[in-house]
Amino acid sequence: TMPIGGGLGFPRDPASLAADLAGEFAIGGARAAYLVDRYGSGARDIVLFCVGRPDDIRLDSRTETTAAEIVYLTRHEFVTCLSDLILRRTSLAICGDISMAAIERIADALAAERGWSDEHRDREVQGLVAELDTYHGVSQEMLDQRTISGAENEGQRQGPHEPDVHQRQLPRRGARSRRLQ
Repeated sequence: TMPIGGGLGFPRDPASLAADLAGEFAIGGARAAYLVDRYGSGARDIVLFCVGRPDDIRLDSRTETTAAEIVYLTRHEFVTCLSDLILRRTSLAICGDISMAAIERIADALAAERGWSDEHRDREVQGLVAELDTYHGVSQEMLDQRTISGAENEGQRQGPHEPDVHQRQLPRRGARSRRLQ
């Protein structure tokens, strides 16, 4: 098989790439693991773009995605509209990490990059919210509630003494432990 995209040059051990990124760029282990999981070997390009930018802050407490990452995607992924960015260029909607607060921050970043008027930006937000409701069963009320619950849980994704565990580090299906006989 021939790897493509983020799989090209991807190491056999993604944790080593995440550790390299965390060490080289002084980013957190969870952020590095997220970027490797999301972008594969392209994670380094994202980090190079984002590191040191004032907008390299999480969209909200529900996600590792930052506003700087959104700007990178806007510039490099041929993003045409807000719904294209959120539904097809990120995993935010698929993973259930989208909230009204995140939508607003993403819309602000996209509007600034594309030079949209406030009216155009607002139409994009309204269109996305309608699309999420109509086709995906995610209402504005649900998005607002995610914003509220995210704000209440800000900084509480894991306790201070819990190890940093990334979803991809969990045992894969079929990697069962041996039963004692």
